[in-house]
Amino acid sequence: MSVVEGDSVRRIYVSDVAAKLLGYSAEELIGSSTYLTYAPEEVERMCGLSQQWRTGGWIPHFLETVVVRKDGTRVPVEVAYSPVELDGKQATVAFLRDISERKRTEEAHRRSEELFRKLIEAAPESVLVTRGKRIVYANPCCLQLLGYDRLEELAQKTVVDVVHPDDRVSLEERRRLILELQTPLQPREYRLLCRDGRPVSIEASSLPIDFEGQPAILTFARDITERKERQAQLIQTDRMATIGTLAAGVAHELNNPLAYVLLNLGILERELDDFVDPEHRQRIQQRLCTLQEGAERMVTIVRDLRSFCRPDSPALVPVETQQILESAINMAMNELKDRARIVRDYAPVPPVLADGARLGQVFLNLLLNAAQALPDRDLRNNEVRIVMRLEGTDRACIEIIDSGHGIPPDIMGRIFEPFFTTKPVGVGTGLGLSICQSIVASFRGELVVETQVGRGSTFRLLLPLAPLVQASIPPAARAHRTDQRPHRAARILVVDDETAIASALKKVLDVEHQVTAVTTGGHALELLLQGTRFDVVVCDVLMPDVSGIDLYRELDSKRPELVNRIIFMSGASSLPRVTEFLAKVPNRWIDKPVNLEELRRLIVEITRQ
Repeated sequence: MSVVEGDSVRRIYVSDVAAKLLGYSAEELIGSSTYLTYAPEEVERMCGLSQQWRTGGWIPHFLETVVVRKDGTRVPVEVAYSPVELDGKQATVAFLRDISERKRTEEAHRRSEELFRKLIEAAPESVLVTRGKRIVYANPCCLQLLGYDRLEELAQKTVVDVVHPDDRVSLEERRRLILELQTPLQPREYRLLCRDGRPVSIEASSLPIDFEGQPAILTFARDITERKERQAQLIQTDRMATIGTLAAGVAHELNNPLAYVLLNLGILERELDDFVDPEHRQRIQQRLCTLQEGAERMVTIVRDLRSFCRPDSPALVPVETQQILESAINMAMNELKDRARIVRDYAPVPPVLADGARLGQVFLNLLLNAAQALPDRDLRNNEVRIVMRLEGTDRACIEIIDSGHGIPPDIMGRIFEPFFTTKPVGVGTGLGLSICQSIVASFRGELVVETQVGRGSTFRLLLPLAPLVQASIPPAARAHRTDQRPHRAARILVVDDETAIASALKKVLDVEHQVTAVTTGGHALELLLQGTRFDVVVCDVLMPDVSGIDLYRELDSKRPELVNRIIFMSGASSLPRVTEFLAKVPNRWIDKPVNLEELRRLIVEITRQ
């Protein structure tokens, strides 16, 4: 404590504690100016405050300033003034308190807050503070995530504004629980809305805090959009693998009965004259044709299933795109002619590298889809435009554009999923677009779609151009022309565990050859190992007990001269172990249901060896 006399600034009393604080003796300070011990930069301010106080002006009850001790040490102090009367004269009592420790604590706290702010602002994850439904703080990472440049812009939004509508109820319930329980909750996934309306997925951890003296919620948010996309891809891949396995199994189970149904329909048609009088022949013939069409439609569905679950590697050769397009248009014309105008917009395009038959399948499917997307009986307004042009220097672009109803956004992401369809029950299998995408991918091309509800869709194929070489003749076409010599009757062994298939094949082939049919691989192996002569062996791959694979390996070790005479049949060529086996052996093979013309051709090839 020190006492200052009247309007002067001279000290008339200094306590020992005050003298010690100032670093002088009491005798040295008495009679000196109060400004002696103020830090130079504080003198003017303290002089003004002192004058203001003495003239009746208001000053704070406690003042903070800095004094300089006799040894030059600077000490922060808190000063409180009080007026007193001594011997009838006005005086001022000043109480001084050393606040060095408090200042050190405050400085440490300030540095800690500054460091914490720097850490928060440099954090790679989003940090958000909300009070009620207002946003009061967001670090740069959070601003960047949501697409804002400044906190002031984001602070104009409420929490509800930046949360996806579907997640707002659960977020509000979570906010209520945090404030009520005053404890952090388990991390939770939400979707936020960016400034441009784009949703972004986050994983949020929140806890209650005191922010600027008021209760608030601190949220740490991690952007998991990419992770969610990868998870979705893994789920889709797993689902596709499951569907593929199911499809392969279904195709295998259907192929065998389809094989003997088709074989027996062919036999029945051939023997019709023997059992039916001419009067009823035409009517029965029509019914047989209907059965044949139904069975062949099932064959197409099974083939699509097999193509989906394990597409074959096509022989890619240069093909003329326009020629295949025109062929597909002709095939689809029955659906198109009464629905829409066909507009061709063709630019010259070199040959593309593809499989012509499969490319035609893609074009046909897309044209039929375009026709079905158009309203009935509106030929004047409906249009299907087919565009062919170059895309850059190495790809051809084919666009099939319809003016139909377009694809709604909620199903846009599913149109290439297998078995997904918007058509009525019984119309289509839902495999069309997934098969098209699979085929185009096997050509190392792309199939993309653009659509607008109410204005139509554009399916765009991008296919690699073929090298500048002459289009080669596919191996199958060459085989038909290689040898025109008449063939001789052969001794054939048919091996199939399906009795109906074995019996039907024997009956069909017996017309030209000598055929023995057995229904087990063991029986076939016994005949072959005991020396019975056969020119050709037509053998199923998958059979119980001794399979076609087992038969091949046994003959390869004991009668290797016979293995090249085996023609394999399979209704499950898409199954991995069958595919792997057929890829390893040089033998010819055919799919079930059996194409008899192809089988006869293969038999002729082997007998001429």
